[in-house]
Amino acid sequence: MSPIRAAVPPEVRALSSSGRTVTVRGNRAVIAHVGAWLTARPDPVPHDLDVVLPDLEAAMLRLLDDDEEAL
Repeated sequence: MSPIRAAVPPEVRALSSSGRTVTVRGNRAVIAHVGAWLTARPDPVPHDLDVVLPDLEAAMLRLLDDDEEAL
């Protein structure tokens, strides 16, 4: 296991980056872990930090899309 992956909490399902954008996917506890990591660094917290929590409608549409792909 890589040292970076070993430092990632188990609640993180996916971690990716593209340019200067980093995407972390996981459960709600991930928000606390990422926030703690950001505030522990000497760098300022990014001004464009965004947290996306899907609502019931978005979750249902994603489930339906997954079902259609399985057909």
